[in-house]
Amino acid sequence: MPFWAALAALALHLVGNAHYGFFRDELYFIMCGRHPALGYVDQPPLVPWLAALTQVFGHSLFALRVVPAIGAAAVTWASAVLARDLGGNRFAQALSAIFVTLGSTLMLQGVLLTTDVFQPFVWTFTILCVQRIATGTQGPRTGVFLGLALGTGALSKYSIAFFGLSLLVALLLTPERRALRTRPVLIGIAIGCAIGLPSVVWQVAHGLPFLELLRNGSHGKNVVLGPSAFAVAQLKMLNPFFAPFWLTGLWFVFRRRELRWIGITYVLLYLLFFFLHGKDYYLMAIYPALFSAGAVQVDVWTTHRRRLRPVVFGFAVASGIFLLPMTLPILPIDTFIAYESALHVVPKAAENQRLDRLPQYWADMFGWPELAETMARVYSTLSPEERRRAFILVDNYGEASAINFFGPSLGLPPAISGHNAYFTWGPGPNVDADLMIDMNATVDDDRNACADARLGGVHHNPYAMPYEQNLSIVVCRGSYEPLWKLFPKQRHFN
Repeated sequence: MPFWAALAALALHLVGNAHYGFFRDELYFIMCGRHPALGYVDQPPLVPWLAALTQVFGHSLFALRVVPAIGAAAVTWASAVLARDLGGNRFAQALSAIFVTLGSTLMLQGVLLTTDVFQPFVWTFTILCVQRIATGTQGPRTGVFLGLALGTGALSKYSIAFFGLSLLVALLLTPERRALRTRPVLIGIAIGCAIGLPSVVWQVAHGLPFLELLRNGSHGKNVVLGPSAFAVAQLKMLNPFFAPFWLTGLWFVFRRRELRWIGITYVLLYLLFFFLHGKDYYLMAIYPALFSAGAVQVDVWTTHRRRLRPVVFGFAVASGIFLLPMTLPILPIDTFIAYESALHVVPKAAENQRLDRLPQYWADMFGWPELAETMARVYSTLSPEERRRAFILVDNYGEASAINFFGPSLGLPPAISGHNAYFTWGPGPNVDADLMIDMNATVDDDRNACADARLGGVHHNPYAMPYEQNLSIVVCRGSYEPLWKLFPKQRHFN
């Protein structure tokens, strides 16, 4: 059952993923991967490496989205196996797989190649390994597999540290602390730390920029939710129709003494992310384990009422399909907007940014090729001598990555920015350039920076994020500061 469930999840994503366009962060990760390093300002190196690798043979949205599809299949498999290990039969395994495959935010993580792509699998598989070690049912290679999973988590997102800390404290608070003294756990921790250590060393060597980024995110960038709003977000995040099942799973693990460490891990993570002003979806990776437990409890409740099982299963499938277009890009975008309106769904922002008709994860898939084309039209108006002295300055990594990804075929030079990893790459070799093509600026603003500022063009896409619409591109001749002096002032980590 776990294998076939994973295969079905993979097929669903392979069919549905490659629509709309490249997501802002996906473009950024491709560019990061083209600057190979052991770490970056805002993430470890694994996802950028994979993103760049998928584009070796040319631009391919399908190839890029194969990676998250594999991640979705992997967590579906792990959740079904965990349900089996907790005593669930084929019904429980299939039910758990449905929840994890069609759970809204989990579904979305199987669409986008972001730093969250492997976290649901890593967290679920880690819980599976610890459960087997605690019950003495582990195989000879469990410690190695545990270490590889932890290492994958550490190389893809630093939030693995919060999960590891919560899991450690939860085990120490329960009799299952004995698992921490076993050889497989010690081997797993050693392997995981060894794999993740180079990225930590990179952060330390560069002054821990990730901590600055976290501070900026929790003090202005992220929407800070109150206690009730944060709790409601958890109920809605994975499909509100599925919430009773993971809540059942939470009750199930707390009721069984030998599984209580799983519930404590969840509570500690919840408190950590709430008090640190984390985004509501940061908890997303712990829910597959709760769905597995919930499916097992439903299995127990229906043991003598087997006629209810097709009803429960059908309800899970139907409610998952009902909300599928919200997190799988299968509808034409105008049809999606109409569907969203019919459901009276209002997009909610996780960051302090205004939204339009689309949720941010869809809006940030639109407008990037057109942005590069608009910039190319402005650049083409320069004389050959002016092009030699020109540099393109943009505000954020999304704009810079769009120009650097789509721009070479249009004859554009690389765009530079002070945003996150772009700042660490510096201004490039043309440090004496004094003709600035400034995106997302105004003529009035740039008159203070150069002798002659003129509007070169305007980029607009009606589906993009509002702050990426109607972007002015100003040609700034006679810059009062050369690039080498201007660039250090552009630094911003958020």
